[in-house]
Order: sequence, then structure tokens, then C-alpha cells
Amino acid sequence: MAIVKGTRDILPPETDFLYELNNKIHRIFSLYGFEEIETPILEYTELFQRSIGDFTDIVQKEMFTINDRKGRSICLRPEGTAGVIRAYIDNGLAFSPGVKKFFYSGAMFRAERPQKGRLREFHQFGCEVIGSNNPLLEAEIIEMNFKLLNELGLDNLTLKINSVGCKECRKSYIKKLQDFLFSHYNELCDDCKIRAKNNPLRVFDCKNEKCQAIYNNAPKLRENLCDNCNSHFNEFQEYLNNMNLTYVIDDKLVRGFDYYTNTVFEVTTNVIGSQNAILGGGRYNYLVEELGGKYTPAVGAAAGIERIYIALSELDKIKIKKNNIKVYVAIAGNISHNIWLQILKYLRDNNYITITNYENKSLKSQFKEADKLDSDYVIILGEEELKENKISIKNLKTSNQKIIELNNFYSGGWQNG
Repeated sequence: MAIVKGTRDILPPETDFLYELNNKIHRIFSLYGFEEIETPILEYTELFQRSIGDFTDIVQKEMFTINDRKGRSICLRPEGTAGVIRAYIDNGLAFSPGVKKFFYSGAMFRAERPQKGRLREFHQFGCEVIGSNNPLLEAEIIEMNFKLLNELGLDNLTLKINSVGCKECRKSYIKKLQDFLFSHYNELCDDCKIRAKNNPLRVFDCKNEKCQAIYNNAPKLRENLCDNCNSHFNEFQEYLNNMNLTYVIDDKLVRGFDYYTNTVFEVTTNVIGSQNAILGGGRYNYLVEELGGKYTPAVGAAAGIERIYIALSELDKIKIKKNNIKVYVAIAGNISHNIWLQILKYLRDNNYITITNYENKSLKSQFKEADKLDSDYVIILGEEELKENKISIKNLKTSNQKIIELNNFYSGGWQNG
């Protein structure tokens, strides 16, 4: 039986890494006033058609959609932001005072060609701030995520920023861009010919090198911003400068979703190949209104967990902190089950990771297993020692071994030496 293409099993030690990652997310994001939210994996397809955009690659090509028993189209969520905004509206959170800050982590799904760092089932963590247009929030989200990524061990990162303006200043720009695209129409790939007509900004997402060379000479959206959008982008940069966050302005950075307005940003690494973006986000001031709420400015970001794990692996920086001491209880000879079970219970009651021999292996095989499992100690329950109420303990990290009274073991001093 084969696994579904584009999915994978997550095994130890990666599961241990994910546990630590989630703990770090909770701790660091909480410092910035964020609270966790969890939304369903299944949503109505219309949610993403309205938020991401009908003419984006995700909606046109990459969503897993089915019809339910009543004929309604539902899909596996391809991203997290739209679900959070839907939850914000559905649960009446707009009627409670203050700016809302949420973070989440979970599986997303896109029906695209699987490749390294880009699977059909993948995992993201993200954050959303709803209720303010202050550009400090964009900078704060970036600072917060950099704090997390740096703590994980990623420091070879590049922050790219741009502004895609508002609805008003984009109108005149899109006319200029379409004129440019149609002047090069015959040189464009088939996808970009469609984008040029239906959604011109999406041409900048094209991976075709020939198209990208053409777009190097395209008019720049940033040079067509209205006064308000230009002021917002400049103030955003001032905050980044004051936070000592280094960045580059990328005029072709537009992100893949139609809901973005004003600031967009992306964080890349140079250690995982072509799929090098590990975090991206931006402002989406019209999305709440588009999904049925009142006009509410918002901003967010999301990061790919698989890509972060690959990057850390390439840098040999997967460090799993052991929260407990691991003890292997080895059996030598014919011993009392009662003593064996009491020792196992004592160790587990005192928060030691405890493993034992279930298969009547030789003592030599048990030591090999203990070593393979990276145990800290082996406790040997020997037939002769137990007759004298004694056990043998070996520290596998120092190779020191000692025999102690069973009563002294239960008093808690057995780790010394």
C-alpha cells in the first residue's frame, strides 16, 4: 500500500522538533500579545474564491474541491488567512473592542506538482492582526517572526519588501502594466498571456526565466503609489530601520493572493534551492469587507514548516532538547515481576522516560538497544543482585557503573556518580 502522492509521514525526530517549534511559537508570539486560534481544515470553496481571487493559480489549478451531499462545493484549505477572517466575522469578534491578534499552526493543501519543500499536504504557522492600519504592525510581525527563526537557528535570511498599493493607485498602474505586457504579448508564456488579460499583477509570480527577463523592464508599481500608500510604505521602512532589520526592496514582489494591499514581504534562505521562501505576508485591508464584514484593516504572515525544517537540516541545526532523562531497565535472569513493575512505575511517576525489555533479549542485546535509543542510564535487574535487594546502574554517557541498595534507589540518589 503506497502513500498518497504529495503527502508524507512525519516521524521522530521531526515530531520532536515540531513539538519544540510549537512551544517556541506559543512563547514568542504570546510576548507580542497574540492568542491561538484554530479553524477547520474544510471550508466552503467560495471563501477562497472571494479572498484569494478567481484568477490566481491556487484557485484555478491547485485546490482540492468536492461537492457535499447537498451539492455545495467545499475544499481543503490552501492557506490560513481566509479562515481566520471568516472566523472573526462569524463569531462576532468585530463587536468586541481592541485590535485582535491571532496565531495558528496546521496542515494546508494544494494540488500542485510535488517537489522538495513543496508538498500537496504541507504545514504552516501564521499570525494575523485585525483592526489597525498602523505600519508598525507590519514591522512588528516581521520582528516577531525573525526572533523565532533566529532562535531556531536560521540567521542566513533575506527580507524582501514591496508595496502593492491600494485599489485606487493600482488602477492606473494596471493600465500601464497591461500596455507593457501586450507590447510583449507574443514573447510571454501561455499562462502569462492569460494573466495579462485577467490579472496582470500575477505575471510577476511566473517562474519562466524568459518572462522574468521581460518583467525586469516593466513599470514599477512602487513608482505609481498614491500619497497615502507611499507615506505608509516609507513609515514601514522607518520602523524596520529602527528595529535594525535589514531588507531589500523587490519591485517584482507581489505575493500570490489578490487580497494583499500596501505592504507585502517575504523572507528567503539560500540553503534549500529554488523553493527558498520560508515566510511571507502583508497587509490586506479589504478582505474583511470582501467576506461580508465592515471595512477593517488587517495584516498577517505565514511560514512553511517543512521548508524551515529542511533549511535547519541543511545547516545541521536540528537541536532537540531532551526534557527528560531516558532510562532503560534491563533484565538479567529470572526476576520477580513485582520488583520489575515497581521500578518501572517509580521511574515514570518521577518523570523519567522509561523503556524496558519486552522480548527476553540477552543482556548484550538490551545494552545495544539502550544505546540505539540514546538512553542516559541502564538499570540492570540481575537475579543475584536482587537476592540481596540491590540493583546495578550504568551511566551510558560517562560509562560509570555502580551497585546500590534498592532502598537507596527509591530515595532518589541513584543518579549521582
